[in-house]
Amino acid sequence: MELLPCKSSLISFLRQWDSSSAQRRVRVLRQFIAQNQYKTGADLEQQFMGAASLFFTRLTAWIRITYPSFL
Repeated sequence: MELLPCKSSLISFLRQWDSSSAQRRVRVLRQFIAQNQYKTGADLEQQFMGAASLFFTRLTAWIRITYPSFL
C-alpha cells in the first residue's frame, strides 16, 4: 500500500487501515516505516495532504488497544 498525494488515495488508505485485521495493520505499519523512515513531520504532513494526524490518531488508538500494558 503506497501513499500517493491525492485525496482519494488518502481516503482509500485510511479506509483500508480501518477495515484491516491486526496482522494486516502490522504489515501496513512496517511498509509505512520502510517508506518513510527518513522523512520529517513536515514531509509526512505534505504526503498526507495536511491530514497526517488522521492516520496517527488511528495508529495510536490501535496500539493502545492492542498493547495496553506498554502505555
